[in-house]
Amino acid sequence: MKKLLIVALCLILSGSVLAGPGKTEITAGYGIATFQDFAELNKVLLIAIFSGLGSGVVDAVLGLEPADKYDGSDIKGFGALCIGVYRNPNLRWRYGVLLTYSRYEVTHNFMLENKAKDRDQFFGVMARADYHWMRRRAFALYSGLALGGCLYTSNGEASGVKGTSTTVLFPAPHFNLLGFRLGGGLAFYTEFGIGCSGVWNSGLSYRW
Repeated sequence: MKKLLIVALCLILSGSVLAGPGKTEITAGYGIATFQDFAELNKVLLIAIFSGLGSGVVDAVLGLEPADKYDGSDIKGFGALCIGVYRNPNLRWRYGVLLTYSRYEVTHNFMLENKAKDRDQFFGVMARADYHWMRRRAFALYSGLALGGCLYTSNGEASGVKGTSTTVLFPAPHFNLLGFRLGGGLAFYTEFGIGCSGVWNSGLSYRW
């Protein structure tokens, strides 16, 4: 149900953007070192502490021989796919909708060859506004801010048996410290910031 609401929200916001004055712009890129990446790394770290060190301390205190031991985690997936739909009402401002998607597969290994898997996904929808410090026909320099929500879903599996499913909605921010756009209608862009789009984000932009 929450996924359907997010899809509906994306359509409504995108339609509102396209109905505004000025030129339309669509961007598609990939960002690394995102909030989502750090959230996954933090999750693995906490599991290592509580499943590894925690169980070891309990076994030592009770004088027990552990039946199985945590043996680290492997993460597949890094970064976020970023899609933007914008309107340029004048030479200074750009506003629109920023969508992000991240997917991770985390495998937790144990000494007796048991495995547990988590499949995590992040869907982000943010309203975004950018201010252009410099804007020429084939070059633009800008900064911006995006605020919205992110839907996190996690599906667990242990030894081939499906486990619990978790869905959480939390705030999704992104601050674009500095962005460059090189080209005319079809252009290349690079952004440096902090948040759901990553510390570094690059891709293509098309404006008409």
